[in-house]
Amino acid sequence: MVTDHLFKRRLVWRVLIKHRLRHDHTEFKELRRHLLSHNGPDAVDRMQQSGMADPLGMIIEMTDDIGKQLTYAALEKQGMPRHEIPELIASCCKNAIPTFKCVVSFETALKLLPLTSETAEQNHKGPGRPGTRWIIIVGGGGNSYAQVPIR
Repeated sequence: MVTDHLFKRRLVWRVLIKHRLRHDHTEFKELRRHLLSHNGPDAVDRMQQSGMADPLGMIIEMTDDIGKQLTYAALEKQGMPRHEIPELIASCCKNAIPTFKCVVSFETALKLLPLTSETAEQNHKGPGRPGTRWIIIVGGGGNSYAQVPIR
């Protein structure tokens, strides 16, 4: 039953991804740069405190089509009732771009990435340079990737 639900959710995500607009305009890249510059330091702190051997930070724009789905999935998994999530997102929209930050293992990220973009797996093949870890920014209809130093 749970497997069926996950499979159906994946199918829905894949269908949405195929219909998602693929704009690679400067404004969307700038949006992801903005999200990284304002949320990157917090993501790095969370990765350092995670205790994971291979942490990967994700900065997710909660109003992006795929970002919203990832946000719902993560918050529901943490026990937040689905009907409370839109209110949370709306409350974040007042003075800032609503952003969800999380840390996942590299292995988990490899499972999530195909849901975010058709080219995500190709763009993110392996671990970063020594002493660095990846942050993936999901927003503006696409993904951006950054390697950041981790102590």
